[in-house]
Amino acid sequence: MYVDEMQISAWDGIYNVGTGFKPVHKMDTDYTLTGGILMATTLVHIGVRATDIDETIRFWRDGLGLRLVQNRGQSFDLTDGYHNFRIFQHNGPSRPEHVSGMLDYLHIGIRVPDLEAAARRLTDMGYEIFSDGLGGKEPLAPDQLEEGAFKVEDPDGITVDITSSDDQWPGTGLPAG
Repeated sequence: MYVDEMQISAWDGIYNVGTGFKPVHKMDTDYTLTGGILMATTLVHIGVRATDIDETIRFWRDGLGLRLVQNRGQSFDLTDGYHNFRIFQHNGPSRPEHVSGMLDYLHIGIRVPDLEAAARRLTDMGYEIFSDGLGGKEPLAPDQLEEGAFKVEDPDGITVDITSSDDQWPGTGLPAG
């Protein structure tokens, strides 16, 4: 039997390395089968407002390898091939100093194919790479990345968590629909 559209139940849960997936509660209608294709809620876009748009593009494109796909005048679209990352030029009044470290409101995680190469590129561009734990920022050298990850701040102070590991963030390997 072919079904044009039907709702499929989904469960929200917690993934624990030792015990696997543990359902916590049944989510409302999250998945829809339309025309034989399973559609799910998918993160597709992140936008940031840059104080210096040229330096911010250089950081994300040249430092981290996102591809520039569109110039819209006061905004630029970059991508990893799956997600849209739009950088807007901030044209408003002066902004308060950015809060980073363990007090930040947001940070962004990026997976790169070669962690040491990304660390070298960013340090060559003048950015400090560091580890950031409860003790605060600890500077790192590109050839001493024992944790398998490092952090760096973009030109506006947004913390970017960099790894080359496929299992840094649970759920990122799940099919997107």
